[in-house]
Amino acid sequence: MTAQQKPPMDQSWSALADLSAADREAKMAQRYTELTSLPEDQRVTRMVEMARAEYALPYEKLRGFAMSRLRTWLKLDEKVAVPVVDAYDKAMLQMSSTSAMHRVALNQTLARDFSEEDRDRLSKLIPTGFGSFIQGINKARLLAKPPEKVITKKGWLPFGKK
Repeated sequence: MTAQQKPPMDQSWSALADLSAADREAKMAQRYTELTSLPEDQRVTRMVEMARAEYALPYEKLRGFAMSRLRTWLKLDEKVAVPVVDAYDKAMLQMSSTSAMHRVALNQTLARDFSEEDRDRLSKLIPTGFGSFIQGINKARLLAKPPEKVITKKGWLPFGKK
């Protein structure tokens, strides 16, 4: 029996981590736009190669890289973003459990760095990777607001009066 071979990593994708955030995001947008011209199965295969390379990065680079990826997704036209995010979600199902856990933890950390409007957009764009967590952040922020002053009317009964 032969061992199952892992798909290759896209080293050109992980090399974007060495660029400035602006240059990296421009290259990411270009690559994502190119991916949408591929049939879905090929798009997912390429995305697996890209994700494997991304999650092989050291954490310091991975954090900035993932932030750029999310910012790029927010800037993409919906016709490009939806199939790209869908391919990314399908690719993550083929990744190791360690990579999946990194994704969840990273998304939770990075979500706090986005505005409420961007978190809502990410939640709609990536419901499997952001949805419930972002709703929790937004709900926590609402609950953290000081409560409005409640005026209680005193009844006519003498109970509790001093």
